Amino acid sequence: MPEPPELVSTPECQAQVAEIVNDFEDGSLSVEDAASRIEIVTGRPVDPNVLRGYWGSESLEELARRLCTEPIQEWADIPEEQALSLIQQILDDPVDDALFARNVAALEKRFRKPSGTLSDLIFHNDNTDPAWILEQIRVDTVKYL
Repeated sequence: MPEPPELVSTPECQAQVAEIVNDFEDGSLSVEDAASRIEIVTGRPVDPNVLRGYWGSESLEELARRLCTEPIQEWADIPEEQALSLIQQILDDPVDDALFARNVAALEKRFRKPSGTLSDLIFHNDNTDPAWILEQIRVDTVKYL
């Protein structure tokens, strides 16, 4: 199986995001300004609601790492062998939110699945077989008119 791409998240980006979130939390920035500044730092939009409630499921450090983790750019070209590796990575470390978010986003785009499909297959079906999970996401569920 080919190795999945390395998880890239720079300490500089993480420190900037953490500082912006701290400024929001101490009232120095509005949630909209904080979200806008994080988008400038990371290059990706962030839902203001994430900033309001991240603490319920992750630490500030985990949030910063997740927001700063580079997405898989060539998601459309992910071969099935690499898809298996990405799924296996998720199964090996299901509590790594940054890894989970990066891999799931790429796989759901690659196989044209709605958000939440992989999460449901892994956690709700309690499945640990990457081949079965890949088989399920390979099924074309698009309704053609």
